Formats: sequence, structure tokens, C-alpha cells
Amino acid sequence: LKGAVEAYVSQRPEVKDAYAALAALEAANHTLNDDLAKQKDEVAYLRERVRIQQVVFAARESRLRELEVAVAARDGRLRTAYLSLASEHLDVVVAIQRFVRGRRCRRVEVSSSSWVQQQKNFKEERRSADATSESLDNQTITRKIRLILNKLTPDKFWKLSHELMECGISTESHLEILVHEI
Repeated sequence: LKGAVEAYVSQRPEVKDAYAALAALEAANHTLNDDLAKQKDEVAYLRERVRIQQVVFAARESRLRELEVAVAARDGRLRTAYLSLASEHLDVVVAIQRFVRGRRCRRVEVSSSSWVQQQKNFKEERRSADATSESLDNQTITRKIRLILNKLTPDKFWKLSHELMECGISTESHLEILVHEI
């Protein structure tokens, strides 16, 4: 029978082409079935990985809940210990609070030679004195000179030297003040 089929196929070219196409389709079907089997295996593998990850996640979530409970218990114990300690030593806590409140209410006395007092005195003199007063002018020039000299660095030299020339040095006493400050 096989020989008769081969003879019939060899006599008719269209059947020969159909037979070749059928063989190609069977080979393609076999390849697709192999690919499908591989993909099913891969899907099964991925499902197993997902299941394992879910188990791991559930275990971690359970451990996290256990840790949260432990932290809450520890905080509760600390709070209880603090409250019991505070109730035992309430008189000490009250004394400390009174001491701190009393310290906050007291003002620091300003001495006559302090910087704060010097600033207050300078401002009062400025308000009460004439603008043409030479002693006040000397104090103002001295303050400006000190201000500029305190900022002096090699990078800022040229800019500050111009400011120093324009700060109001106009008399010999002002120049002596500058030399004294340098």
C-alpha cells in the first residue's frame, strides 16, 4: 500500500505538493507542541515561585507583627517603670521643676564694663549728642575702622581698602585712630 501511495503521489505533482505541505505542517505542529509543553513547564515553575514568595511574605509579615507586639510591650513596660519611678520620687521632680522655673525668671545683671552696657551707652550718647561733636565723631570713625579691619582678608583687601578710604577719615586724630587700630 505504501508503494501504491508513493506511485500515485509521484504521478500527480499537486498531490506531491500537498503531501509535502502536510509533512511540513506536522513538523510545525510537533514544534509548537514542544514549545507549548516548555511554556506550561515555565508557567508551573513561576506559579511555584509565586507560591514560595507568598509563603515567605506571610512569614515576614507574621514576624513583623510579632516584633510590633514586642515593641509595644517594651514601651508599655518602660512607661509603667517611668510612672512608678515618677510617683516614688514626685517630690524630687517638683523640686527640679521649681528650680528650673526660678532660674528662668531671673534676669542676668549687666555689669558696667560689659559689651552690652557699652553698646547701650554708645546708643544713648548718639541720641543725646550733637552730630558735630568731635568725641562722638571719633567714636563713630573708630567703630567703622574696626568694622572694616575685622573683615580684612587677602581676598577682600582691595574692596575693603576703598571702603576704609571712604569711611570718613578726615582729620589727623582719625588717622591716629586708624594707625592705633592696625
